[in-house]
Amino acid sequence: MPQIPSHELSSVPRLILRSQQTVTLTCYNCAQEEYIIMGLKYFLYFLFGGIITSAVTYLANNSKGLLAAFIGTLPIITISTFLLIYFNAGQTAVLSYAKGLIIMIIPWMIFIMTVIFLSPRLNFISSLVIGMILQITIALLILNFDKIYFRP
Repeated sequence: MPQIPSHELSSVPRLILRSQQTVTLTCYNCAQEEYIIMGLKYFLYFLFGGIITSAVTYLANNSKGLLAAFIGTLPIITISTFLLIYFNAGQTAVLSYAKGLIIMIIPWMIFIMTVIFLSPRLNFISSLVIGMILQITIALLILNFDKIYFRP
């Protein structure tokens, strides 16, 4: 009986007969099915994020800014991201992502403070653009610093 490499066993459906012979069933559409499932999974992530964003926007448009900020800062997206990373890559990947979130709070806070400080002085759109430029610049500096000093 031909031997199947062990790395192929997990992806190939098998049928075990009573005589302990293994018959391998070939799945020609497995790659397409995995691609469709992956696309559906990312569509659901997108949809979930859109629902949260829509809820926050709706509340903010109805003069409920504090409630909108509360919902926007709930860790719903973070928790779901943690779970998805955990189920796809494990605890080590979740911890790495969580540490990265803590570090990237600094550029995000600078973005928020820039928008708050510059909106009354310039205009809202200009403050958003300047805030994003500052956030991206500081984040890139942090990423460069990490690459230079903490990676072998």
